[in-house]
Amino acid sequence: HRIGEVVSLSVGRPREAAAYLTIVNLAADGKTQFVFPDRANRRADLDRIRPGDGFEPLGEVQVTHPVGADHVIAILSPVRADRLHAWLETGRGDAEEFVALLQAEAAAGAYRVGVAPIFTTR
Repeated sequence: HRIGEVVSLSVGRPREAAAYLTIVNLAADGKTQFVFPDRANRRADLDRIRPGDGFEPLGEVQVTHPVGADHVIAILSPVRADRLHAWLETGRGDAEEFVALLQAEAAAGAYRVGVAPIFTTR
């Protein structure tokens, strides 16, 4: 994808019970970017994905700098990932610290984690 292009995102619905969605981008520069949900979406319960078949459309994002190999991470959890969200909102962005926290959180609950590579260029 080139700078300025729009990329559509969707996530597979949980099959049995509703789940809470968190989306994080591991950018080409090694920084962690908190994509979804922001506080307003959490207050409105828009991060809760209903169970069912098929995919839940998440909307579109525009490709921006830095270019390279990004990895979009979708996390479905049985309860809202408040601890993970709090860390992401600090803006520290360290990918290794994020992965360690995600592993700890996932070990404590029934998390589903998916990773989609997105390759960007000028």
